[in-house]
Amino acid sequence: MTTTAIIMAGGRSERMRKSGERTHKALLDVAGLTMLEWNMRGVFWHGFKNVVVVSSAAELQIKDFVEDRGRELALEFGARIESLVETIPLGNVGIARELATRADAMLIVYVDNLTTLDLTALRARHYRQQPLITVAVHEEIFRMPYGEVTLAGDQITRYAEKPERKSLVSSGTYVLSPRVCEFIARARPTNIADLVANTLQAGERVEAFYHDDAWVDVNDRVDLGRAEAMILSNRERFEFLATRMHDTAGARHSP
Repeated sequence: MTTTAIIMAGGRSERMRKSGERTHKALLDVAGLTMLEWNMRGVFWHGFKNVVVVSSAAELQIKDFVEDRGRELALEFGARIESLVETIPLGNVGIARELATRADAMLIVYVDNLTTLDLTALRARHYRQQPLITVAVHEEIFRMPYGEVTLAGDQITRYAEKPERKSLVSSGTYVLSPRVCEFIARARPTNIADLVANTLQAGERVEAFYHDDAWVDVNDRVDLGRAEAMILSNRERFEFLATRMHDTAGARHSP
């Protein structure tokens, strides 16, 4: 069985640029490597031999990075990497329709996420269960910025100062079966939430892959600090990716 790993870097990085960074977040440094390089190293380390990085025609520096640094990294693992530039925006998953015939499944990761998620186990679960979509999910704690009150009529029965809520969220990592592309519009933007909704509406299976690995979504300067702190607190895992790729090339099974 073969899997194409697709790294989505096609967004406009608007929130990051509004926070003061001029560079696309894919190319921003976090703990010594760009966000894009961390993601490329992750998919290579987990044994994915066919990798596509999707970017926008407005962000050609990403294409250049893939064709330079990306190819160096691919060579270390005996893998192939391709830069695919969208001339027409297809949303954050629409390009999957164009790549569906290349493999038995497609791993979708987003360049603004950093995680220690086991991509090998995610792929294996998808092949074993055979849903149309497998979604990596984890619990996130959200802190309300206000005091929360509970009422009975006009009477306050409870006052909680900035309470925390735990929610199950998508980790922004997916495995798609090629047949799911029936639910992706041709030459029109499709986002992952729309694809999941369309798949469910058609009565098809979408399964969750629960994990408790480290994960962060990077959208602005504050998130860059959070990402660096996460890498430092998971130093062994990330330093392994950063410094030992050459020594471990070929050690993983090719999907």
